[in-house]
Amino acid sequence: MANLTKAVFALKQNQTDPWLNAYNNLKTIAADLKTIRQKQQLTQRQLAIRAHVSQTTISRLENNNLPKIHNLITIIHALNYQLTLMRI
Repeated sequence: MANLTKAVFALKQNQTDPWLNAYNNLKTIAADLKTIRQKQQLTQRQLAIRAHVSQTTISRLENNNLPKIHNLITIIHALNYQLTLMRI
């Protein structure tokens, strides 16, 4: 597993709409996962096989249709990263 600096998910408090801020953080993670997949020279299909999810799930994630949290964590682990929640 990669350490804390590899993939960090921090929900920051937003006075106006905390859910919008959380959603934007998740979209950032989705974009980062696509970059990581490409750097590892994996196709969506190869990552899907590693993560035991469908290729459609990977595609949807990369197009900002966020998967169930357990699928997201599984995909992150398949890339040898970890998701860390921090209260700030």
